Amino acid sequence: MDEAVRNLDVNKCPGPGGIDGNIVKKMHKYLPRFWLDLFNRCYVLGCFPTVWKVARVITIPKADKSKHRSVEGFRGISLLSVPGKCLEKIVIGRLNHFLATNGHIAPLQFGFTAGRTTADAIETVTKSVENIRK
Repeated sequence: MDEAVRNLDVNKCPGPGGIDGNIVKKMHKYLPRFWLDLFNRCYVLGCFPTVWKVARVITIPKADKSKHRSVEGFRGISLLSVPGKCLEKIVIGRLNHFLATNGHIAPLQFGFTAGRTTADAIETVTKSVENIRK
């Protein structure tokens, strides 16, 4: 929980609920059990609150002003709930820990795996090809 709150970017805009990173961090500082108890309750109930799934979509104009009269002249951004992002990080962390400690991550799994990079995947493929050529 501490890590999820600590890594929040306080400069990002809040989602539809208006709760930004500063609010979450201050609440965690003064009421350290609040978010933990709430997120644990969500976890136990198997519930991800619907309100945290709603995004506020805003458009950002691109630099080329000649395209501002069409869809191509804008970039869409979805602003999601900060508490929802925290809960998602915690659930992903728990899931990854469970999978890793119980041997459920395939040895050749590189994507979405902490500590494994694209370079590792390329090196594995290169070594496999070299072994086949021998």
